Amino acid sequence: MEAMDHRLGIDPNALTVVADIQRHQVAQSVLEVELDAVVLMDDAGSVVEWNLAAMELFGWTREEAIGIQLTELIIPQELRDAHQTRMAHYLATGGEVPAPHTRLTLPAQRRSGTQFIVELTISTSASNEGPLFTALLRDIAELVEAPDAANQSEQRFASLVANITGLITLRWEDGTWVSSTGAGLRLLGYEPGFELKGGIPSLLHPDDVGIADKALAEAIAGTLTSSDPIDLRVRAANGALHVFETVFKNLTDDPSVDALVVTSRDVTNERARGVAKDIEALISWRDHPDVGVVAANSHHEIVWANQTFCSIIGSTEDANYLIGQPTSILQTFADAMFADPEAFAVETERQLSRRALVMGEEIALADGRTLQRDYIPIGAISERVDHFWLYADISQKKELDLTRWRLLEVERGLRGKAEEQARMLQGVADLRTELVAMVSHELRTPLTSIVSFADLLLNDDEPMSETEQKEFLTVIDRNAKRLIRVVDDLLLLGQLESGVALLQPTVLPVDQIVEWAVESATHLSNAAGVAIRTSIEPGPALHADSNRLGQVLDNLLSNAIKFSDGGGNVEVTARHHRDRWVFAVVDDGVGISEADQEQLFDSFFRASGTAQSTPGTGLGLAICRAIVELHGGTITVESQQDYGTRFEFVIPDEREMTR
Repeated sequence: MEAMDHRLGIDPNALTVVADIQRHQVAQSVLEVELDAVVLMDDAGSVVEWNLAAMELFGWTREEAIGIQLTELIIPQELRDAHQTRMAHYLATGGEVPAPHTRLTLPAQRRSGTQFIVELTISTSASNEGPLFTALLRDIAELVEAPDAANQSEQRFASLVANITGLITLRWEDGTWVSSTGAGLRLLGYEPGFELKGGIPSLLHPDDVGIADKALAEAIAGTLTSSDPIDLRVRAANGALHVFETVFKNLTDDPSVDALVVTSRDVTNERARGVAKDIEALISWRDHPDVGVVAANSHHEIVWANQTFCSIIGSTEDANYLIGQPTSILQTFADAMFADPEAFAVETERQLSRRALVMGEEIALADGRTLQRDYIPIGAISERVDHFWLYADISQKKELDLTRWRLLEVERGLRGKAEEQARMLQGVADLRTELVAMVSHELRTPLTSIVSFADLLLNDDEPMSETEQKEFLTVIDRNAKRLIRVVDDLLLLGQLESGVALLQPTVLPVDQIVEWAVESATHLSNAAGVAIRTSIEPGPALHADSNRLGQVLDNLLSNAIKFSDGGGNVEVTARHHRDRWVFAVVDDGVGISEADQEQLFDSFFRASGTAQSTPGTGLGLAICRAIVELHGGTITVESQQDYGTRFEFVIPDEREMTR
């Protein structure tokens, strides 16, 4: 290699220099990307190398640090002498530095003068100029200070908890009460270190135990939140009652806690001021002539009642008689006067136990009167006054309210009838207008035809042949007869709907009535090529107007034949079912649309698509309905286009008919 280098004209010493330069560049690159501070010192303690992380950590640039004693750069003033002593001892004795990878925790100083804790790893290496020391430094101030901070925070929190004026009780999910703390215990007169084995509930007033148990259950179930505080009366060491506003917080979802925390705040003074105002307001009812008042203490003993209360419940005793009596004495009056004394007892007991506001409770008396009772819990801080009831006789008020309601109902009924009558009158007016228009149309058409052909006969200048005259007279005769039918149908319909038409009931076999109707339709059916079949089930004779029923069958058969569309079949059936005869006329003709079926029994109505091509007045089905209803029956239609139609009417066996 050396000979080759000479042949190339390159100095071997130059190659060594180049290699050194390359190694230096690599080393410099490594230093610059190293995250820890890297400091290289000689045996005199002067900085030889200083990387970018060291500059960021201590605040000195590389140019400023190189050649400067490390002691002056990063060692706190009070530790510099000790550092110099250790370095001198090492150089004099050839002592050992800590083994590689040994981590030391030492104080250090930034350019700004602030001190912090660093983790130091140091190693040595030899050079032509003597030993070199390489130090790796890392800021661990946060790691060192965090435990101390956490410990201090815990201590501060423990102090805070221990000195709050309330109570904190912890209960495991299995129901075991763990601990209780807070200055509230001391304020209640309990010795330091006193432990509530049963938590706060062990100090509760007996009447509040149920309330606390319910709140605990709701908190565990998740239906009671921290925004739902409740007042609980807690007994102090001397027996006095304090009111604590209590919150139940379920922490069982937190695996690190798995407990129910009960926090309470002493609100005795606050509630005392509120109670004083409540009592002052309630005392104003003492002399009210219409409102009875009863007050009881926490032992359910009556401490106050007014004379109005005695009057309301019918007692002749002086109100002072009730003072000192248990609230159960009220049941004595209830048994004698109340409609449901047991319900009164149950509700009173519920109010005493729950101590929740109840307004507007109504109590019925045996004599028909009604009392209204309001229950007002005082939330007492003493046992003197805890429950208030207000009683008022509202019988007259309820009677007035009832009378007022009845008058309103009558007014609504009269208004409704007036509106209904107005609608009926308007309907009659509309019907009259429609009827006049229909009648005018039905009469005008044949009359116009009669007049026109008569004019031709009378005023024709040229003599007509006998044949022509006969044709004209035939038209006049046909339209005159049509006119007579319209007039007759109108008169008959008017008589039937007004009840003027007289029914002449007779007793005839049903098959006879059907047979006559079929015979009358035979000529029309033969002409149309329609076959008529009958099916009559056995049954009793029918007491009815056979002529009018025959008229119904005639109309139905005539329509069935007309709309059979050239051929087809028509069936007439009759069957007896539950004291009535059921008649039906069924065809397989063109059918009737759903829209037309709704108006089919209206006067002058003719189904769409057939009104112009099929003769008729449009009154036949209206007459059928009127006849059937006069007999106390009903008529209906079922039809499907292109499949046929079924008319059915029902006639009771016997009925007092319109006469």
